Amino acid sequence: QKNVSAHPLAQEKMLVGQGASAQATALSRGTPGSCKVTSMVRRAEDPGPELPPGQHRYPGLALDPPVKLEGFKVHKEKTGGGPAPRDYWFLDAGAFLDVLSKGGVVPKKWVINLGAAPQPFNNVVDKRGGGASATGDDMSMLYDQGFSGINFDLAEGKSQAHVQRVKDFYRDFGLRTHAALHVAFDVFPDTVVAALTEHSVPTTIDFLKVDVDSFECEFMQAILSAGYRPRVITAEVNAVPVPPLLYSARFDRGGANYFDFEGNALGSCSLQFMHNLIEPFGYTLIQFPLEDGWWVQNEFAHLFGNIAHEPRTLYRIGNPHYYGRYPEKMHAWALDPSNALAEFEGIIACLIRRDVSSQRSHRFMIGHGASAQEKALVGGKQ
Repeated sequence: QKNVSAHPLAQEKMLVGQGASAQATALSRGTPGSCKVTSMVRRAEDPGPELPPGQHRYPGLALDPPVKLEGFKVHKEKTGGGPAPRDYWFLDAGAFLDVLSKGGVVPKKWVINLGAAPQPFNNVVDKRGGGASATGDDMSMLYDQGFSGINFDLAEGKSQAHVQRVKDFYRDFGLRTHAALHVAFDVFPDTVVAALTEHSVPTTIDFLKVDVDSFECEFMQAILSAGYRPRVITAEVNAVPVPPLLYSARFDRGGANYFDFEGNALGSCSLQFMHNLIEPFGYTLIQFPLEDGWWVQNEFAHLFGNIAHEPRTLYRIGNPHYYGRYPEKMHAWALDPSNALAEFEGIIACLIRRDVSSQRSHRFMIGHGASAQEKALVGGKQ
């Protein structure tokens, strides 16, 4: 284990891997009990925190004129259970682009898209119509506007038909818009920068999306540390460890991987961990609909009006039914984090015992607020 300073720069050095160490500990192989999932959402809606007078709860209402995209409500109700709050108005990639353009920002028309498979029943090209009007993902609407991009997705364990569908999707976009759309498969945190260099991706781009259900913070650290500066960042995180809990899966070629994380809360990283990683590079958190954080470079934050920027506040606003695998615990942790770390660490240990092969260990960072430790536990699954 290694204690990590609360100072952001010291934490950044740790994340790059300078001196961090971990001791692998074997777990008993008894029957897990504390990590069983009974529900993915709470029945009762969290009304959220009190806000200062004049501050808008939802970013869509902070703009003039207000931006009301029905797609976020549809996605929340379909994925996160329960009716969406009446004013659940968040901003998609097109809306972010509009705000920046009105502020005089000329787009570079470049996107890095990590986790790019078209998803007909989840994210869609056009969220403005209130439903799945077209297959795609959060960045696809930009390709209709002539943006170029590098799109990464998973091929290992997927069918040839899946791989071909992803290739065809971006090929067709490129033919239609004459944009440079590249597709690459099975990139890792330690190879992603080389892939960006290979495809001549500029360091100043408009959007970076990271949604890979595994090592989001490891990818983010690699890309930002290499000097890439997207104007807007969106990243899916693990919603179970609510702010101020810190958690991040650490990438290890011989350790637990994407397939060990399916159907549990072991993958990705917490909103607080992601925010602590991104903020020192000069970014402000704008919104957190359900399980996706959106950040902009500090110089553009004022363009989004009078809204909150603190992770604990935005988490409760964007995930009012605590969509995640342990919603009742998540709600309790959000209101009183005093016992959150011990309880969450118990869940993680239980999941590793249950779901990770006994031939592998899972390395992770875990902590509270601004201080985290690196740990490694050997799995128990036969």
